[in-house]
Amino acid sequence: MECSNIGGAWEKEDGMRQSMRWMIVVAGGLAFPAVAQEEPAVPAVGEAIEVRVVNVEAVVTGASGERVRGLAAADFRLLVDGREVPIEYFSEVMDGTAAAGEEVGQSYLVYLDDSFSLANRRNDLLEKLERDLTLLRPVDRMAVLAFDGAHVETLCGWTGDRDRLRTIFQMARQRPALGGRMLAHQAALQADVDWIKDNAASFEAEEVVAILEALSHRISPEARTQLGRTAGMAAAALRGFETPPGRKVLFFMSAAWSLSVEPELYGPLLEAANRLGYTLYPTDASLSDAPLVTALDDLARATGGRVMVSAKNDAFRQVVADAGTYYGIGFTPTWKADDRSHAITVEVRRPGLHVRSRAG
Repeated sequence: MECSNIGGAWEKEDGMRQSMRWMIVVAGGLAFPAVAQEEPAVPAVGEAIEVRVVNVEAVVTGASGERVRGLAAADFRLLVDGREVPIEYFSEVMDGTAAAGEEVGQSYLVYLDDSFSLANRRNDLLEKLERDLTLLRPVDRMAVLAFDGAHVETLCGWTGDRDRLRTIFQMARQRPALGGRMLAHQAALQADVDWIKDNAASFEAEEVVAILEALSHRISPEARTQLGRTAGMAAAALRGFETPPGRKVLFFMSAAWSLSVEPELYGPLLEAANRLGYTLYPTDASLSDAPLVTALDDLARATGGRVMVSAKNDAFRQVVADAGTYYGIGFTPTWKADDRSHAITVEVRRPGLHVRSRAG
């Protein structure tokens, strides 16, 4: 598919939890709130295909976070819907190369969420990404989608042409970013908090604490409405976009602070990513607090990924390094295309090791 600056568009009509464990329910097929299910009717390209082999990428680390290599299939347990199943396919991939010496292609889907991103942060990330296109190998592919708050545009279909991608990223930096407006709506709520603090002497101490606690959980209606569109469209776009073969990576540029608005709204995106085999690597393209960036990491780990944090904004370089080394585990499912989610768990038998893989 060729790149273009104008692509197909999908339209939609019109406090942060201490734990992100709720996100794992996408693997169990549990229902989400109705608002999270209101998504545009988009052809479910990936879901319409009968599942013959399910591949799961597993990253194994030691106590200090170092990668553990040299494991065999016998070192793993694979559970589907709580029952252990035999591992039929197994491979170790290091830096994008399998043990047999064959290069394993990676497909990077770059998703620009301009509805919550700040222009300067997003553009710096894109400049570094453009520079690091040299990391793409002949077997790798990349595609670019962008969301402007109402429409998803295909800026570039799957391609390995670096020159085309450079042009696309240069054009993407000219797109309006609405993150500043969203932050302004949220910051406006802080005025009430400041007034209470300035006039604390007029209240009892217990009253001040109670009022500040109540105000701390407020979310601007503009941010809540926009996140409903943003999260729903991201899930719909992922399901409707052409699904490539092999290792699939979703590089998601957005604002970590949006998770404080209504984290459940991201459930369908996790479900779509797991069902289509995408590993989510988000990065904060705004000015989010550390706890919310950590929450974004919890979201990514439900798909086997992790949040990318870099003072140099070279997040894509980190994505390439992290996604290129893993164990490939495959099995033949007993179900056909039943449109249901299935819980997938990978465990490592050796003590002291940790495994990161998608949950469904």
